[in-house]
Amino acid sequence: MATWRDEGRTIAKLEVDGHVRAILSVGDQLRAQAREAISQLKAQGLAIWMATGDSPEAAALVANQVGIEHYLSRQKPLDKAALVEKLEAEGHHVAFVGDGINDSPALVKAHLGIAMGTGSDIAIEAGHLTLTRPNLMSLVDTLTTSKQVTRIIKQNLLWALFYNALALPAAAMGYTGPFIAAVAMLLSSAFVLANSLRILGFSPKRYVVGTSVVIGVGTSLALLAFLGI
Repeated sequence: MATWRDEGRTIAKLEVDGHVRAILSVGDQLRAQAREAISQLKAQGLAIWMATGDSPEAAALVANQVGIEHYLSRQKPLDKAALVEKLEAEGHHVAFVGDGINDSPALVKAHLGIAMGTGSDIAIEAGHLTLTRPNLMSLVDTLTTSKQVTRIIKQNLLWALFYNALALPAAAMGYTGPFIAAVAMLLSSAFVLANSLRILGFSPKRYVVGTSVVIGVGTSLALLAFLGI
């Protein structure tokens, strides 16, 4: 039992009539890409905490294997929720990842509760977001994409504000006619569309097709405006 505890295993004893008849050892198996996922999350400047109901030895073993400095053991469901509340009270934005029934209170309390699609139904119901793939790298991809989407939305909003700040006064003073307005509006929409397509990664074919559509629509609008239709 001492050897198994040193290995971070959870131990259960089977007793019959007050006598120990068997000793069972249960160990945790790390998810694939767990180390890589934790490493990339830390590289993004995120602080990683682990809260588990396992023994201190088991928690320390897993934490050391994946590179987590902050970990808590013997955590009950309400203890995990209290940890989330504590971190939020300190001013942190907390994303909690869990897949078990005992993770549900913390998933609800967190700013962002992320449930694993392979987990329990109650955890999926409690979470705000569900990862359908068991690969933990999907968590890294989700957070990275979310940051990129937020950044591009802000860029598009700034462009729209800048564009309207110039175009509206020009239109009010009579400097722009229907033809110029149609072309300007098309170019603005083309900029927003092209900027948003960067989320999917650079693709020459995609941009060639998009440019062709923009030119075609722009030519049609320009012709209609020129004819006064």
